[in-house]
Amino acid sequence: MPAKVYPVITEPALQDLLTRAVQSWQAGNASDAYTTLDSINYQELTEANASSKAKAALWTATYLQAQYKFRQAAIYLDSAMLFSTQFSKAEELKRTYEAYSSYYLATGNAKGAISSMQAATKIKDSLNQAASSQTIDSLQKEVAKLRQAAESNLPTENISENKNVNAIGTSTIIVGVIAGILLIVILVLYGKLQRLRSLPPAPITRKVEKPAPSIISEKKPEATTGEEVKISKQETGFPKLEQQPVSSSINNLTARLSEVELVLIRPEVLSNYGDQKSIKSLLTEYNTQLPLIMKNLDDSITLNENEPILRSLEYLKPYLAAFGMQSTITMLKEIEDEAPSSKPTKLLSRVFQVRNHCRRALDESKSLLEKIN
Repeated sequence: MPAKVYPVITEPALQDLLTRAVQSWQAGNASDAYTTLDSINYQELTEANASSKAKAALWTATYLQAQYKFRQAAIYLDSAMLFSTQFSKAEELKRTYEAYSSYYLATGNAKGAISSMQAATKIKDSLNQAASSQTIDSLQKEVAKLRQAAESNLPTENISENKNVNAIGTSTIIVGVIAGILLIVILVLYGKLQRLRSLPPAPITRKVEKPAPSIISEKKPEATTGEEVKISKQETGFPKLEQQPVSSSINNLTARLSEVELVLIRPEVLSNYGDQKSIKSLLTEYNTQLPLIMKNLDDSITLNENEPILRSLEYLKPYLAAFGMQSTITMLKEIEDEAPSSKPTKLLSRVFQVRNHCRRALDESKSLLEKIN
């Protein structure tokens, strides 16, 4: 069968196609979205269309990931990385790392998810710093123009009183602009210092061919009087900093999250996931992915077969672990243990309980996002 041949499309037309694909996706017409994205992916790569091709590859990877086709999704993520790095597209590179974080989180690779999100955050900080530097350069140019105008010779017919008024006005403007520049520099340095203080150590990443879902221990953490509860890597599925005291930033973040009325999500567990940006990214990811997972779970229940139901529940584990929803994890483990010898009708009661817990956690995650924002 001959390969598909697509006509060459100009960059403005590619942008229109990308917009149409996103609208089809949002309208629930995934087939049309995939076909449109495919026509962009097959365009020959140039510097002009690298940005559009990278975005199309990311959307295609998102489509495939929603279909649980993770191997194919990884191929398009690699393509997006190639398009972004070949022509130094920083914004697209940031989005690619964010997509990798989502991919690793869905496949149970917590270290890869955190490492990718940290890389995306560094690129975002660099872009913000570049924008601030550009603003400062523009202000410096304006200051230079004002100084030049102030030092230039004024016409002899001007009244001396007007000269003094103009000189005072020019000096006031110069002082105001300089003060604005100093304020911007102070804010940039202060923000960078705060990020350095709250940024956790970067985890060691390994390239995994077939990432497996995180293993959750059944053992619940034991709390003692006067001591903080410490969550191990086996209990959460996320890396733990061994033999290190809990930082004041984590304590402050835990206290802030605890201000939200929570029933299922445990703030002291969630704060171990990373800094505020990482937690915000995780909550946003959960808000995006849960409707797709729930739809897949409902379809699996309709099939009245154990295996599709277990596959759908498997993708909830990384989120439940990060949220510290140990009772829900225990219930899910019971379902997995009894599935080989039980009919689907016997499991449905607990499956529905897990589903209801996840939907309640969705409401709590939205409240946490509002608090963080």
